Amino acid sequence: MAALVLSAPGVSSDFARLAIKMLTRFGSAGQFHRTPTVGAYDPALGRAPAGPVEVYPTTCAAGQWTFTHRPGTSQAAGAERVLVAAEGLGIEPNPELDILIWNGMRLAIAGGIIIAPNGTAILYDLECVGVIAKPS
Repeated sequence: MAALVLSAPGVSSDFARLAIKMLTRFGSAGQFHRTPTVGAYDPALGRAPAGPVEVYPTTCAAGQWTFTHRPGTSQAAGAERVLVAAEGLGIEPNPELDILIWNGMRLAIAGGIIIAPNGTAILYDLECVGVIAKPS
């Protein structure tokens, strides 16, 4: 899994502001999920025991949009591109988290870009692959 990379210098703050306006108007509720481990490695489980899932609500927009070649993305076939507003998020998205999007799909974060035109993150452009769970 790739870590998120900071956007290239010169990313337009106008683009970022427009994306935030679009998310505010047309985005849907989503949630980042983090499952911390508690305790030491358990040979019976093959991993450390999982603690309770931590949930971080967000506003997002997801779709199978075309990725252009850019750092932080693998351009995997069928990848979901998820835009997430950074304001009030409470956690920085990373590949150790997964995200629940509007249609009930829970996706793994593979990488992405932090949009920070003035040095402060205002938008995350995530590449998500691998469905962890589908709605029943």
